[in-house]
Amino acid sequence: MYDLIIVDDEEIIRNGLKRFIDWDSLNIKVVELFEDGKEAIDYLINNDVDIVLTDIKMADKTGLDIAKYLYDCKPYIKTVLISGYKEFEYAKKAIELNVENYVLKPTNFQQVNDVFKEVVQKLDKERKFQKQLPLLKTQFINDLIYGAVKKEQDIVNRARLVDFADKIYHECAYLEFSIINNQAFLDNNWNYGKERLNTAINNFFVSKKNKIIYCPLFSEDDNFVIFAYSKEKDENNFLEILNIEVENICKSIKGFMDLNLEISHIDNFETFFELAEFNKKVHINEELGDGSNNLNINVVEYKKIVQKYKLFFSKINEGNISELESLNQTLFEQLSNQSIQFSQKVIIDLFANLSNKFSQLELDIIKITNGKVNYNYILKINSIKELQQYCLEIFTDLVNFIAKNKDQSAEKVIEKAIAYIDEKFYLDISLEDVANHVFLNSVYFCRYFKQKTGETFTDYLTKVRMEEAIKLINKAKYKTYEISNMVGYKSSKYFSRVFKQYTGLSPSEYGKM
Repeated sequence: MYDLIIVDDEEIIRNGLKRFIDWDSLNIKVVELFEDGKEAIDYLINNDVDIVLTDIKMADKTGLDIAKYLYDCKPYIKTVLISGYKEFEYAKKAIELNVENYVLKPTNFQQVNDVFKEVVQKLDKERKFQKQLPLLKTQFINDLIYGAVKKEQDIVNRARLVDFADKIYHECAYLEFSIINNQAFLDNNWNYGKERLNTAINNFFVSKKNKIIYCPLFSEDDNFVIFAYSKEKDENNFLEILNIEVENICKSIKGFMDLNLEISHIDNFETFFELAEFNKKVHINEELGDGSNNLNINVVEYKKIVQKYKLFFSKINEGNISELESLNQTLFEQLSNQSIQFSQKVIIDLFANLSNKFSQLELDIIKITNGKVNYNYILKINSIKELQQYCLEIFTDLVNFIAKNKDQSAEKVIEKAIAYIDEKFYLDISLEDVANHVFLNSVYFCRYFKQKTGETFTDYLTKVRMEEAIKLINKAKYKTYEISNMVGYKSSKYFSRVFKQYTGLSPSEYGKM
């Protein structure tokens, strides 16, 4: 329900609006009535509502005074004006104050109903967007780090979209952590699965007590990445504060969970723009090779390259040619200290990975690009610039194809993800595992999955596990701890808690039905 206050100096109008409009059907609750703008502003200083319906002309403070206060201090509250002036002299001022709509006196209840239907529809969209906002912010930061957004104006525009406009001028840092003996910890000390472990670690970083804001990006195997930025634009000693806080957070994790966490890498930047411009050269060479991948390079470095491959695949699926162009530029800037031969190997490896993942969606990138994806041709390209242009042409062809077949492509990606979850639900699988399976960046996959299915990954996995648990309980041949193990929970106590949240009954109570 959305909370509404009504402000009008005529009692009959105030009470009439409250009584004769079916607010319940509009999903609105009238919480207070006021006869003057001053009373309403005093109330709003200490209370939040969703909508204010106010007369324009009142004795002390007018409806425009209320609108001005909301515009300056609480712009998320919607204002609807009641006006007896058919000429509507105040219309220009109302527009400047971002007033949502107006109703004319004498009051027409159908008009009021229609106006508030529109307001509620807008609030519904905004509320949905607000729920997605943390994930959209994470995706924005992820795109900055991997070079999908580089141009200053693009950064400003994306930041505005995710309510981040004032933060991009703050000092920030990119941190990589290693979890010591992670698999042993999962096997012997942790009963709640990889996904819950990631959540538990993240919760230590997102505490409001911290002076610095932390944004967990992704985790994989024994490593995870966090982005940090200062709360204030001109935070003194940012790096010093960051090191102290991170050290304390690691100590807290050790104390509460007996888990050892170490910083393996850190870069800090004066602003988000500096981060976008920062492209670490690929400090790799074939002498570091251990034969673990097509490039024959160090495993840790190869995993970082694969993260970029996944982002390419994500942006192709998203149909975002502008960000693909930025990603492509960033990749070649990172390869600028390498030989043309090594750069050719990276591009062949990139397209081999993309080709493999497209084939799993029953798509052939050689056919899609009319044979342009040709490894022999790549090996004949003698300049980095020509290689970069070649890649951009391929990405453009792929984006154009996906744009024409968007529903089909999206459906196949989600089908593949769901099939994997349905098949592997009894194992300790995480969002990162499923994202890896469909070769999408995990931040992108998280939003993509919710967008296409209406459920989060965690909610869907829980549903699959609980529905299977119900089937097993109905067979009346397994104990609770056996069912717990069969549906992916090491701890029967934790399984029972989740089951009761899902069904309203404990497993034993459900079995007696």
